[in-house]
Amino acid sequence: MSDEAIANNSEAVAPDSGSESVTDLDSLLSEYDNSATTTTEQATASSGEVDEGDRLKRIERQLEQSQRNAAKTQYRSGMDQTVSVMRDVIGADIDADILEGFVEGQAKKDERITQAWINRDESPAKWKKIVTALAHNFEGKLKGISNVDQQATNNLDAVRASVKSKTETSADHDEKYSLANLNALSEQEFEQRKSSWKG
Repeated sequence: MSDEAIANNSEAVAPDSGSESVTDLDSLLSEYDNSATTTTEQATASSGEVDEGDRLKRIERQLEQSQRNAAKTQYRSGMDQTVSVMRDVIGADIDADILEGFVEGQAKKDERITQAWINRDESPAKWKKIVTALAHNFEGKLKGISNVDQQATNNLDAVRASVKSKTETSADHDEKYSLANLNALSEQEFEQRKSSWKG
């Protein structure tokens, strides 16, 4: 391969170093927005031919997409209210994603929560009581984590105190029994210490 061909090939493969790397999740996912349009529809639209069956399918897909968007909006509104109630009950500004994940996890474990969620607009007072109970459940789990952390802290403090005590005792012991101090003892003092070591 010639040098010119290698240079042309590397230019085609090398990423554009002048452009910024996109790391924003929303920007990365934007290409998947409005994915209801298919390549078949685009080809039909460009050719100018419109088959009645294709047109009905396209309208059906648009209607389904509209219904999905409405359901997402309704879900988001309901979940935001649920998270708000949970924060009020707990008395802390816990991240919404954490609380939402907790509610979803509990709903997966217990179908009745899912059923209550579906019926939340018909009986908002019952739903609020359920959310309050979920918040207390979550709060209990947080206290459990807090207790584990407190126990770990207490254990660590006990180990530190023990090591500090041992270090101080060892230093006194080392000085008391250093070679210089032992050599300075009289024969009688040395024998007394020696007998105390035998205990």
